[in-house]
Amino acid sequence: MTRERDAARTPDRANRSARQRRERDTTRVLFVTADGDDTDATTALRADSRFTVSTTNAADVLDELDDGANVDCVVSEYRLDSDDSHDDSDDDGNDGVAVLSRVVDDSRTIPSVLVSADAVSGLPAEALSAGVTDYVHRPPGDGVELLARRILSAVAGDVPTADELAEEGDSGREPSVERYRSLAEDVFGESDVGVFVLDDAGDVAWANRTVETYFGLDETVPEGWEMAELVTDRLEARVVDADGLAGGLADVYRTDDPAEEFEIHVTSSENRPERYLQYRSQPIESGEYAGGRLELYYDVSERKRQERELRETKERLEVATEAGSLGTWTWEFDTDVVTADQSLAAAYGMDPETTVSGAHIEEFFEPVHEADREEVWRSLDEAVEETGEFAAEYRVRDGSGDVSWVSSRGEVEYDEDGEALRMNGALTDVTDRRRRERELQETKERLEVAMTVGSVGTWDWNVTEDEVLADAALADLFGLDPADAREGMPLETFLSSIHPDDRRETKREIDATLASGGSFEHEYRVVSADETVRWVLARGEVEFEDGEAVRFTGALSDITKRKRAERELEESQFYLRELYEIASDTGSTFEKKVDRFLQLGCDRLGVDYGFLIEVDEEADAFNVAAMYGTHEKFHEGLSAPLRDTYCKHVVGSPSGFSIRDAVAEGFADDPAYGSGLSCYLGSEVVVDGETFGTFCFADTTPRDDPFTDAEQTFAELMTEWVGYGLERRRAQAEIEATVEKLERSNDRLERFAYVASHDLTEPLRMVSSYVQLLERRYGDELDEDAREFVDYAVDGADRMREMIDGLLTYSRVDTQGNPLEPTEMDLVFDRTVSNLELAIEESDATVTADPLPTVRGDETQLLTLLQNLVSNAVRYSGDDPPVVHVAADRRDDEWVFSVRDEGIGMDPDRTDGIFQIFERLHTSAEYEGTGIGLAVCRSIVERHGGRIWAESEPGAGSTFFFTIPA
Repeated sequence: MTRERDAARTPDRANRSARQRRERDTTRVLFVTADGDDTDATTALRADSRFTVSTTNAADVLDELDDGANVDCVVSEYRLDSDDSHDDSDDDGNDGVAVLSRVVDDSRTIPSVLVSADAVSGLPAEALSAGVTDYVHRPPGDGVELLARRILSAVAGDVPTADELAEEGDSGREPSVERYRSLAEDVFGESDVGVFVLDDAGDVAWANRTVETYFGLDETVPEGWEMAELVTDRLEARVVDADGLAGGLADVYRTDDPAEEFEIHVTSSENRPERYLQYRSQPIESGEYAGGRLELYYDVSERKRQERELRETKERLEVATEAGSLGTWTWEFDTDVVTADQSLAAAYGMDPETTVSGAHIEEFFEPVHEADREEVWRSLDEAVEETGEFAAEYRVRDGSGDVSWVSSRGEVEYDEDGEALRMNGALTDVTDRRRRERELQETKERLEVAMTVGSVGTWDWNVTEDEVLADAALADLFGLDPADAREGMPLETFLSSIHPDDRRETKREIDATLASGGSFEHEYRVVSADETVRWVLARGEVEFEDGEAVRFTGALSDITKRKRAERELEESQFYLRELYEIASDTGSTFEKKVDRFLQLGCDRLGVDYGFLIEVDEEADAFNVAAMYGTHEKFHEGLSAPLRDTYCKHVVGSPSGFSIRDAVAEGFADDPAYGSGLSCYLGSEVVVDGETFGTFCFADTTPRDDPFTDAEQTFAELMTEWVGYGLERRRAQAEIEATVEKLERSNDRLERFAYVASHDLTEPLRMVSSYVQLLERRYGDELDEDAREFVDYAVDGADRMREMIDGLLTYSRVDTQGNPLEPTEMDLVFDRTVSNLELAIEESDATVTADPLPTVRGDETQLLTLLQNLVSNAVRYSGDDPPVVHVAADRRDDEWVFSVRDEGIGMDPDRTDGIFQIFERLHTSAEYEGTGIGLAVCRSIVERHGGRIWAESEPGAGSTFFFTIPA
């Protein structure tokens, strides 16, 4: 039915029609109806000031035109049967296509538009092939705005040429379909959202390249391919759960409602990466594909990866422990010498002896990371010259080359005249904190890239007419009537639904895009009819004609989840920093830190009360050890049965316990609810492997949402720290009790020493004196036996006094020793030989020594030690003249001293016992001695941090060894 237009008549008639329209400023429409009577469409068009409408029937249309009717456009209904039959056949040729075809055959150049109330397959192609200018699908009851625009476009000459019509006829593609698709192609053609448009038969009407890429389809999806067949033949082999995909789509196609979203896991292959897609679908309610569906596939692979990494990060996060002082230091300004303890030496990889004795400050900067030295110097200079306080975080290398982060803080000490004397400070290891902060920052940056996309809505704004057409999804998001949104509403109506705080900025962005052109992208909040606030991301494009913006189309994505995740991450970072700061505060007691943790937890969780509870499950006991917040039924020290509290659910539960709304979750009759606490989150506190109690938070008001994973993790971190702190406090208490016992023991020992040195020795002196006086006065009268008895008595008293003196010396090794100072052992040896000069001469002994080192020790006690060992070597020499040699050997971090003799030796099995007090290998008749000397030696060596032992064989001499730290 293709026909050529009358080219000779076209210009004249078209020019005349245009001139006549300008003169009367309206468009005259001849509307063909079944009976020539008015319909709702003609009535609506008459009400529009842009049109003058007259009606006729199919039989009279040509007569109307021949009578000289001044008509700009002929419009005909497709169904012209008076009985409203919907039989597609029309034997008398009186359907709208036939009528408008006759108008064209009559060589008329008047534009024509066909209107159909039904979506008839192939009708647009048939009409355009017959020469009809345009086609409009208008269901009964719909508005006429679309029809009005098409009439004006047809009259204005915005119609296909004959060649275009022929080409469209050959391709079988309907131009109205292209118009219907234009918005989808503008918005989704190059977007990162995969799109299938399905017609009412479930066939693919259009697909963008994105969805083909997502599923790894190596060729364009042909239009008309049945979607169910596409799933079976092509898609199922590309997904992990093929049955789930087929079942999910089947559920979608059984209803006309918007589909519940579900995820699709696309497998990887040579031409496609592994991908996670989120599926959403909504019915097409009007237009060429009414009854079909718009299917959207969002790539959520990045979000899935972020979720997995966050789970792994949570599992890796360890408890935030109390970061106490790693080492202390002092910097003397007048000498630039820094002294530090051994802990700092280990962190810096320096010799402990050097740090303790002091070294130039430059030596302490050698382990500092090269990139940090200048900033540390600057901070030190600023503290000395201006602020008086120093604080810096930097990296150091230990002896193994490992790098760690430390936090160093110090304060300047001044004299009475305000002159700076020195700076005292402490060092804290913050390596774990810095690592966690870096991981959290990296996680945040990745989350900022990942966008959680929600429901989609589209708009089409006629800028010239200020009329915005929007789909039902966008209208619902903005709290507007979907029917009104489809008909068109002013922009201001949509702007009124934008959050007041975002409205001005959004309008400014829109105006800027209209002025400059290009793409529009903006995030803002909208308030729906039920006062729900949602975050959206708007993307759009502006079309221009003659330099003026005429059309603005775009789409919305719901990004509320993404915004919530960003806010949750920021809150988590803030509260974790607060948590670390409290835990690392060396100036706070454990009790104060617990109070601050409880307050911090209440702030983080948005509740009023925090508790540290001590429980005894066997005794059914519950006791409030610490509390934050004021509650009429709870206070510190409160005791109650454990069975009447929520804490009973926490004990023995490694994952804790939480309640969002006690009544809604079935706890209304629970005794725990009697306290009025409607929400609860608690974790078990474990100390040394045993349950101590719970660390929990609660409120009298129910929560709208359950506690999040991030909130529960935060509470668990605090709980772990509290358990660790309790372990430390318990260990500290045990240490203090032990120290107290030792102090009491030392006191008793001191009292004993006093008694031994005064009260016990006095009677012995009296016995010895009176026995000797008896001998002098009555010596001539005593026989030989009596004199022998007197000698025994004097000798026994003397030996008893020696034993008491020995015990006194033994008891005072630890209690009355001098400070450990550098001591030259060569001088100690010389004094030993001098003190034993008489014994050495009498025994004709040879006592020698190698060069001996200088050590840190108590010179008096080291003299006693060496004198006892050399004296024993001389005493137990046997029949030959004694030969004794003293030597020292450096082994690792200690000096090993030896005293070797060539005397009688001893059984090697008995060398361990000789260092016990009163332990002797010989009788006093054989060799003099009290059995205390070697015990004193061991006590002296142990006080100096060393060890003592002996190696010997009978008849081969003995060697006594002792060590002193180098």
